[in-house]
Amino acid sequence: MNYSSILVHLDRSRHTTTRLALATQLASSHDCPLIGLLGSFIPDPAWFYLMDNAADYIERDRQRRQLVGERIRHRFQEMTKALGAGVEWRAAEHDVLSTVLREAREAGLIVAGQYDANGEEGPLATQVLEALLLESGRPVLVVPCDGQFKETARG
Repeated sequence: MNYSSILVHLDRSRHTTTRLALATQLASSHDCPLIGLLGSFIPDPAWFYLMDNAADYIERDRQRRQLVGERIRHRFQEMTKALGAGVEWRAAEHDVLSTVLREAREAGLIVAGQYDANGEEGPLATQVLEALLLESGRPVLVVPCDGQFKETARG
């Protein structure tokens, strides 16, 4: 089966590199574009209306997320440079679930991670995976949390 494109969901989890390596290998073997989509937890500013110094907290959190996002984007670029021009980077800026679903509906295959109870993403990770599986209308390859996946099946 050939894919028009492969979308890999990236986040702050320690499993992102494994997921990205597998997606890069798939894109190379299927000679199709690879889209990296950063969809990580973004706090809703409405939550902070009762906090003291909420504006400062929100700004510090935005700066932290920007640094983490840049680190993930840099890793994405490094790991995919052999693919050449068939690589795109995208990031959810606001509503993560809606953005991930919108982008996923255009992909030929989605590479996502299994929920990790010890992961950094918390409840968002289960929501993203569930939405991809049930609402994207696309095939989803779920990469398990444990184990090493050096190559995919050939068919």
